[in-house]
Amino acid sequence: MTELFWRALLPISALLTAGSTLSYLIAASKLPLRDDVLAGVDHLLGFDWPTFLAATNAHSFVATLLTTAYQSTGLLSQLVLGWLILQRRGDRLAEFIAVLSLSAVALCIGMWLILAAGAFAYFHPAPHSYEHFAALGDMWTFGRTFAMLRDGSLSVVDTASVDGIVSFPSFHTMLGVMTIYAARDTRWLVVPVFVVNATMIVATMPVGGHHLADVLAGGGLTIAAILIARRSARPSVSRT
Repeated sequence: MTELFWRALLPISALLTAGSTLSYLIAASKLPLRDDVLAGVDHLLGFDWPTFLAATNAHSFVATLLTTAYQSTGLLSQLVLGWLILQRRGDRLAEFIAVLSLSAVALCIGMWLILAAGAFAYFHPAPHSYEHFAALGDMWTFGRTFAMLRDGSLSVVDTASVDGIVSFPSFHTMLGVMTIYAARDTRWLVVPVFVVNATMIVATMPVGGHHLADVLAGGGLTIAAILIARRSARPSVSRT
């Protein structure tokens, strides 16, 4: 179990550090922001982010539920990985790392192709439309880091306290999907993981400030990564 722990911890930590560093470099580049494109996709899908924000903010219970689910993402993933280690499922850990690797590459490419500041920065909602969310803590704190990277006022980055600044695609959605998939063999575990992460994915829009297009792209890319990992893991059959 100790060996599995280190085999999981080291590559996952390296992936997250490398991905976060690259995302900071991309955000600091002079690439144009494409939030208008993402908002246009949402409009074509019949989704209006300001309306959704106001609707979820209308009830404090809903705001609390979504915020709690959003903040549980990392912990829930760690619990699932811990369970796989306890069960000595090295195959499932290797699969998770493969999916995470592919997803991290896709995320950085997606961010580079469609750099976005997020729905909050694009729509500038009135404070009353997110007052119940704001009562639970600072909102969209990554936006400040993103803006400082864009204007050059942040030139030194502490890798020990890196913020998630990726809007497109949604990494929370990616992590939620791959965590559900990793827990699929344990029925008592996969059900609560699915419920919490499904709620979290909804929360990425009001709490995380994501466009709906960010969420759909994150989910789609992770499903593609899972399919590639599954196909690569199949034993080859020699033909005579």
